[in-house]
Amino acid sequence: MPHPPGRPTAAPGDLRPGRTDLGRRLRFAMADTLDVPADLVFDVPRLTLIGSFQLVVENHHGLLVFEPNRLVIGAGGGRIVVEGGDLGLAAVREGEIVVRGRITGISFAADPPPGQGEV
Repeated sequence: MPHPPGRPTAAPGDLRPGRTDLGRRLRFAMADTLDVPADLVFDVPRLTLIGSFQLVVENHHGLLVFEPNRLVIGAGGGRIVVEGGDLGLAAVREGEIVVRGRITGISFAADPPPGQGEV
């Protein structure tokens, strides 16, 4: 059944304000009621920045690009782009990546449609 006109649609795990996805609202309620961290319920990453020299990314989907001034890490629904200088990996584990270096920017980019765009 098509979505009623005038109402925004939401992809699974879409956390943007104003979205009306019933499943998203139920997951929020479940996380709140059971006191479960939302990053586990929504399959989204948890980022911990320590100063401007270390970033810990939990619940990632793998390292996609590794360059001295740019790292791209897969995440639920998109990619985390880390920019800086002398970037390196202090640890890579199944559920965690630790980036060290001079971190100047962190951004989140949505996944491009299949067959379009690049990392």
